[in-house]
Amino acid sequence: MCGKSAGNRILRSTVSGAAIGAGIGAFKGFVAGEIFGGELSLGATGFLGAATGAVIQGTVGGINGFITGTALAAECNALFMYDN
Repeated sequence: MCGKSAGNRILRSTVSGAAIGAGIGAFKGFVAGEIFGGELSLGATGFLGAATGAVIQGTVGGINGFITGTALAAECNALFMYDN
């Protein structure tokens, strides 16, 4: 869970958060674009909605992952899980 270092823990959480967020955003953007004809996805339909959703939600997911990774790294550091 802690990884090799605090930086490693933060990087893993950031990348995972961004990847999961991008996947969810792409799905939601595609579905919203197809169902509502672009009214909910900034005027984009289908694949453009998916791309827009992936970028927006992927960014949010990466930020959330960074915050979570930082908190986990601090906890692991407090429990002396790293060799520093």
